[in-house]
Amino acid sequence: MSAELSPEEALRIAVATRRAATPPRVPGWFPVFMGGSFGLAMTAVGLSTLLDGNPTASAALGITGVVLLVAHFGMYAEMLRRWRRGGLVPLSDTYETRARSRRTRWFMLAAVLVGGAFYLRGSVGWGSISLGVIMGVETWYRLTGWTRP
Repeated sequence: MSAELSPEEALRIAVATRRAATPPRVPGWFPVFMGGSFGLAMTAVGLSTLLDGNPTASAALGITGVVLLVAHFGMYAEMLRRWRRGGLVPLSDTYETRARSRRTRWFMLAAVLVGGAFYLRGSVGWGSISLGVIMGVETWYRLTGWTRP
């Protein structure tokens, strides 16, 4: 410490530096919103495909699904914008344990396999529903596991 820097000033600078380096908090509602909005959006899109016989219900569910997807990605973009303004963005792949990391990867594999099987069999509606539900649960699970780096 130099002679021109008092101990109080050094302590104030250290506290300010630590506060600036602290990763931003992930709001408690964020994992629920992100998982739920994606799952509901894909389910609405899938149901709109399954209800081709009723054009009104099909159109309403399709529009609802698109609105929910826009809300999902818009909220994520807004949160990233806020976090970047603060200087640090929390990493979404930092987990408390390796087991939690493996479980999220199994969720992803299950979503791709189940949804892909429905898509390959020609059932786009059920493929979208299964993919949306599994990916929604995975998104919620992954985001609740965010830890501070």
